[in-house]
Amino acid sequence: MRLYHYNMQAVRELRNCCVIFERLRLLIKTAREGARISSDDRNALLVVAALLLTVTYQAALSPPGGLWQEDKISEGHSAGTAIARTDYVNFPIVVTLNFITFTLSAILTFLLLPSGYISALFKMALVQLWVSYYYSLSIICKSGVLVYSLISTGLKLGI
Repeated sequence: MRLYHYNMQAVRELRNCCVIFERLRLLIKTAREGARISSDDRNALLVVAALLLTVTYQAALSPPGGLWQEDKISEGHSAGTAIARTDYVNFPIVVTLNFITFTLSAILTFLLLPSGYISALFKMALVQLWVSYYYSLSIICKSGVLVYSLISTGLKLGI
């Protein structure tokens, strides 16, 4: 009976891996189709994606309500965390929408950049921006809201 249970668990995990690889294959196919767009359309999409990246990055660093400027352990807040973080209804929604928009615009930028050495440097810089964004968000939001955003974003994107 145990062997059957372990085999079924292995089958489930293998199916999950297949789903992930299938989605990756579709993403690559979509990226290849993106190569067929005109240069003007690609440039316009890159401008829009760059604006979305800028706006969402700024919104993450300056959340609604601002940030606490000092540590007050007695009141339960520390410097650099979002003031609106205690609004358990609206703040997670704002963070999640910001998170989804930043993620999708970063992916779009990554896919629209042409291939080549210079483009590889831009892609490395984009990955660094991505890491910086998620790290900053984890400090500003603390763990609860960010975990909620990660889970809900993964569910909404079908990951």
